[in-house]
Amino acid sequence: LLHLIDVCGKDFEEVLRDFEVVNRELALFSEDLARKPQLVVANKIDCLEDRTILNRLKEHFEGLGYRFFAISAVSGEGLESLKEALWEAVSENLKE
Repeated sequence: LLHLIDVCGKDFEEVLRDFEVVNRELALFSEDLARKPQLVVANKIDCLEDRTILNRLKEHFEGLGYRFFAISAVSGEGLESLKEALWEAVSENLKE
């Protein structure tokens, strides 16, 4: 699963709350779906005035065992590494 998080105009705690809300709703819908691996993606990084939040988010989510990416769909920043990670994840699932 690709979990996109809008970070524009949000602080660290708001981003974590958004992530938890979506995952809680996902688990209520389907426990099997909620157990699938997730790539966590901070989107809209182009509108951040202070990018230090990205380091904190990366440390937090990777500490929980998630792969973390920061992207801007507008500028294209970070998209190549995300696409490579998605390709790796899809390729691994095809082998199973």
